[in-house]
Amino acid sequence: MNPLAFLQSRRLLPLAVLFAAGCLIAAAEGQTGGDKKNGADKTPVVAGEAGLPPSVVKSLNWRGVGPANMAGRITAISVYEADPTVYWVATASGGLLKTVNNGITFEHQFDHEATVSIGDVCVAPSNKDIVWVGTGENNPRNSVSYGDGVYKSTDGGKSWKNMGLTKTFQIGRIAIHPKNPDIVYVGALGRLYGPHPERGLFKTTDGGKTWENVLYLNDRTGVRYSHAPHRARHAPRLDVGTQARRLRFLPRARHCRGLRRLRPHREMG
Repeated sequence: MNPLAFLQSRRLLPLAVLFAAGCLIAAAEGQTGGDKKNGADKTPVVAGEAGLPPSVVKSLNWRGVGPANMAGRITAISVYEADPTVYWVATASGGLLKTVNNGITFEHQFDHEATVSIGDVCVAPSNKDIVWVGTGENNPRNSVSYGDGVYKSTDGGKSWKNMGLTKTFQIGRIAIHPKNPDIVYVGALGRLYGPHPERGLFKTTDGGKTWENVLYLNDRTGVRYSHAPHRARHAPRLDVGTQARRLRFLPRARHCRGLRRLRPHREMG
């Protein structure tokens, strides 16, 4: 095999070129030093003049070699079911993206808020202009960014307003009532490490003006999943995670008016 073709096949050509350039520069500098010792007065060799031809330099491309980037995690996707070509994609540390053409193009949103770490995004089933974002990645891991509560948009994501719960740090899930967008459930994990009081399931019935913690077990138990009721009389299905175990909560009766009647269904592990 031709040596040049071998280097190209192994993607070693840039390294070989740089190595050769270094040898040329080192040799030129060594020659200059020897001349100085012999008393000769010569103009110092400039690396660029003794290096590679401009045509070779232009063919080299930069490539990231580290350190590792902690982004690259999709935390949530919310589709407007009445028009599935419109949906939002939330990322762990890269903000929010929106498409209106089924993913052909994406628009960056949520780039000018206090954080770009998102745990969940949810569009109201009854109104595609009402979108909620819960900040703070909901994946407990070695590197994780925290948030500053929940945000609401009433113009499809063009502008955002912080609606509180600023001390919840990590939002697990947001669920919006299918017919009344003013009723919203927010599952809060709280701080990932150590006890924290701002955990549990929060509910608003006035579009985020006021909040009530309708399910709080203790300062070590956070809510990561909440499924909004399909009917007004159905209570939401919950997935409650603690530092030691995970519990699934279901309504005690088929029709349940409130969360007070929830009971642990079974331990998940």
